[in-house]
This record gives sequence, structure tokens and C-alpha cells, in this order.
Amino acid sequence: MVQELAKVVSNEPVADGLLVIRLHSPEIARQCRPAQFVHVRCGDGIDPLLLRPFSMLTVDREAGTLDILYQVVGHGTEILKNRRPGEEILQLGPLGKTFSTSPNPGNLLMVGGGIGTAPLVFLAETMIPQDYAVTLLAGARTAERHLPAELVPPEVEYVLATDDGSAGYHGPVTDLIADYYLWSDAVYICGPWPMLTSIDAAYQARRWGWNSTKPIQVSLENQMGCAMGVCLGCVVTTPRGYQRVCRDGPVFALSELHQEIISRPEHSIRQSETMGP
Repeated sequence: MVQELAKVVSNEPVADGLLVIRLHSPEIARQCRPAQFVHVRCGDGIDPLLLRPFSMLTVDREAGTLDILYQVVGHGTEILKNRRPGEEILQLGPLGKTFSTSPNPGNLLMVGGGIGTAPLVFLAETMIPQDYAVTLLAGARTAERHLPAELVPPEVEYVLATDDGSAGYHGPVTDLIADYYLWSDAVYICGPWPMLTSIDAAYQARRWGWNSTKPIQVSLENQMGCAMGVCLGCVVTTPRGYQRVCRDGPVFALSELHQEIISRPEHSIRQSETMGP
């Protein structure tokens, strides 16, 4: 982990309520891997006091830049929306653990909800040059909330689902997993807890042609305080006891998260829109 003063290269809307900020941050860009995140000071001073965690959408190590997909949902991201090219932003990173992948090329199924598509796009960009085939199932409330296809590698099969039926499949993205699960050699997931509830229910019921040896990894999006494992504000319950999402994750096996999922008050809700910081 390093602390770096990044320079804003661009900060533009890409969809309804979604923006991508590009930061020139060569040291962090050189080190970061898919599912790792940066902890960003959105403002210039102590307002807001806490930094905000963001996953990387894409990284250009040669140019020394990283792109962050974010949604304006609170005070911190409202301030971030107004940052202009040339301004400097303090950030820490890369933080957390990356996805585990097989050295042997295969078929990768990725399932994202809302801005949870970001680390999956980064993973796809990393794996495609290594001859992996990638299908990305993406869910959002409406067509206008989806990440534009031009921001997804063209080699990726990009399959959309919307709650209102305005693009792709009409319904939750989790309904599509059954069509691709048997094809896949590994599954990677990132999205809101209600989406994970649906996936966990299917997993526990052994649906999809369940295979106990097929890895299913989840990158969690918990809000954080320190992001360095000190405050314990992002812990989840696992068979190994309490685990810190910022240090022990954010990537966990789906099988480790069942107790955490069923203990959450929103576990019975199905939705396909994530909450950001």
C-alpha cells in the first residue's frame, strides 16, 4: 500500500447517475489488481472526514492511470463529482486482496449488479489476453443505469438485465445465471447484498447444475472507516470467524458468506442496483 497524490485527468458522466473519474496515479496503477480498491479523500480538507473506498474499473499501467466508476449517493461522492481535471486527490492503495484465478485458460462467468460491474470489467481486461472466454451478466434498474458497452472489452459477451425490462432480460440478473453456469469454469460476483441473497439461495439449494468443485468468488462492497483493518467497521461473519472486508477481503468464497447473508435484515429483498459510498 502506498499513499499517493493523484491528479484528476477527467471526470465525466457515462450513464444516468454514473460517472468515471480518471486519476493519474502511477505508483498505485503499477501495483493494483482486480478487486483491489483505493481509499480516496473526496475533498481537499477534512470534509468529509473519512475517505471513501472505490474499486477500479480499468487500469493503464503504461499511462499510470486508473479509472473509478462511481455513483453519486452521498456527501462524499457529491464532492467527488465536482473535482476538475488538474486537481489533486489524496488516495491510499491498492488495498485488499485480488481474485484468485486458474493458470489454465477457461470460461469465466461474471455477475455484476450496478457499480459492482467495475471490478469485473477490470478482471475481464486482465484475463482476456490470457485466452480466457468471459461472459459478464450485468443487472441494473433501467437501461440508462447500465455501464455503456464501449467501456467493456469487446471480447466480452456482455449480457444485460433490467428491473423494468428497458434493456435485455426483464428481471433480476440472477435469473440468467442458470443459462451460463454449466458453461463456466469459475464464477465471479460483485453487487449489493440483496443480489447476493438470491445467489446464495440458489447455491444452498444446489440449483444451476451445481458443482461443488467450481469456485464462486464474491467481491464485497461494504462501506468502510479506515480501510486498513483497524476500526473493524466492515467485518463479516464467516466460518473462520469475523473477517475484515478491507484486509481479509474484499474477495471471499460464496460458501463463506452464507451466515452473513441470512443474518442481514434485507436478505429477503431482491434488487439489482448497488449502493455506493
